[in-house]
Amino acid sequence: MTVILSSTGKVKPGRYPEFLAQASEASKLYQRLGTRPPRLLTAGLAGEAFGEWTFAVEYDDLRSFGTTTDKYQADSEAQAFMMKLQEENNPSTIERVSVLVEVPIRESKGARGRVVAVYASKPQPGALEPALDLAARAAVFAERNGALDARMFSLIGSGSGTGIYLSMWELENVASYVKVIEAFQTDKEGQAIAAEASSSNSPVVNLFEAVYSEIPI
Repeated sequence: MTVILSSTGKVKPGRYPEFLAQASEASKLYQRLGTRPPRLLTAGLAGEAFGEWTFAVEYDDLRSFGTTTDKYQADSEAQAFMMKLQEENNPSTIERVSVLVEVPIRESKGARGRVVAVYASKPQPGALEPALDLAARAAVFAERNGALDARMFSLIGSGSGTGIYLSMWELENVASYVKVIEAFQTDKEGQAIAAEASSSNSPVVNLFEAVYSEIPI
């Protein structure tokens, strides 16, 4: 059951090279503490979220997240790094920190792509089971039409975002994303899934949709 620690923010004008260097420093720090290599993503097709960055650290489960977080908080290098993030002259601003816990709607393939499509929703009251079923059907259809992997996460410890669910589809590139979207528009099965998700009887309230690209660090 994968857990993701997600930090999101924006780069200050003219400070992008410094920001990338800082992200690389953070990546090395987390890996020294035992995590797999973190990911840095930037929002492209994302409406008002355009240009936001997301730094994502994955853990095998909640227990490893807790253990590593305790190590991080006790580590002198990590403490010094956190102090730099709070300085006025820091190259970026952190706007949100969230914890994502994987929801086992199906077995993950574990594949990563250079593009990640993210869909945020909230189940209607009393409709969690059909909401998860709809997400699972959409995930299977997306993979059948080009997605490398499709997972779902719930947000905890995330302020007003707690209780939101994120469907995340890993894609090789933007062309693969377009192929999946076209399939939902033209294939009968895809059309049925899309229609149910947007109908007045939908088990979910759709909140946000964005496409992110990975930045090498």
